[in-house]
Amino acid sequence: MKTILTALISAILASGFANQAIAADEGTLIVEQKGTQHFGEWGIGHSTGVIEGDEENYSSERPAGNFSITVSPPAGSVPTIEVYEDGTLKETFDSRTANGMLGSGGTLKFVLMYEFSRVGTVGVTSIPAGIAFDLKGPLETYSGVTPASYNEMAEGTYAVHYKPASPCPTPRPMARSLEDGGRIGFSIELTCEGATSSADSKDDEPKEKEEEQEETSSPPKLRVSLSSSSREVAAGATSRVSLVVANRGKGTLNDLTVDYRYDSSKIEATGGRGAQKQTNRMTWTIPSLAPGAKWSQSLGAKVKDSVSNGTNVSSTVTVSGDDLSGMPIRGRSASSEFGVMTIMPATGIGFALDAILLAAFSLASLALIGSREVYGFARR
Repeated sequence: MKTILTALISAILASGFANQAIAADEGTLIVEQKGTQHFGEWGIGHSTGVIEGDEENYSSERPAGNFSITVSPPAGSVPTIEVYEDGTLKETFDSRTANGMLGSGGTLKFVLMYEFSRVGTVGVTSIPAGIAFDLKGPLETYSGVTPASYNEMAEGTYAVHYKPASPCPTPRPMARSLEDGGRIGFSIELTCEGATSSADSKDDEPKEKEEEQEETSSPPKLRVSLSSSSREVAAGATSRVSLVVANRGKGTLNDLTVDYRYDSSKIEATGGRGAQKQTNRMTWTIPSLAPGAKWSQSLGAKVKDSVSNGTNVSSTVTVSGDDLSGMPIRGRSASSEFGVMTIMPATGIGFALDAILLAAFSLASLALIGSREVYGFARR
């Protein structure tokens, strides 16, 4: 009987180790930003959460599965994403999002490229001419003397800081927003004498105060949440998943994209009114979200019957849009996870331990029955 019990325990432990080996399958995830001196930010959603970064080259060992990337490109640029699986180009995406599959022992590489085509013109003038200035843009800072004109400047916010010679007071910085194909101009009139006598005059006020005076708009504030109605769900059952996007800022957010990602090999997503549905994902467009307004969706996540006990099921949601281009991905994404369980015995503990206890109880019962039979035979 000891031999039978030992064999049973060994089989259970071997099965557990085999499952751990399968769960440990990994591959190499690579992100490469190519052909640019200005890098964007990126975030990658996968089964265990969100990875984010802005490196030119990134490489990490990750569990095999589906991965999706969302890019916040540098100002004035339009991104293109190439997806390579095991060194082979699988697909090219002319968008801010892309997805690919990382196989066990394989490689998945996202190559990010940018075309700086969203540009305009910036002019800086003054009366009298010859005033030194610094022009701070979304990508870099330019220094010059009025009048000056800059072409093919990336769209975004520009602030000019005029630097007249002493004894002229330093004017407050001025800021303007440049849109694709547009033109903005800065102009100032100085009446003090000797304004242009020195292009290298020192600032009259500390730099910190000048930056505070720039007329920049309030940054966007977003709350993104993703939650499941249950922490554990049985195979074949359904959990309710809630998505919420709330505008906590002072400005209206336009043309937002909500991207919900899940593992279709483990769950079947149902519902999602108004969503565009693809394999492993649902997307929605929010035309406009006013300050204080909230957008929400409720989905069904049905666990497939083939999913084994103890499996973790994760999903992620990411919000993107031009109005959120300066917000890190951690501020506009969320993830959720629940575990899969089978129907538990009365002990309420894990399957492996229950199986051992059940086997031990059964063998003990057989031994007891056998002893009683021998005792009864002896009495006869």
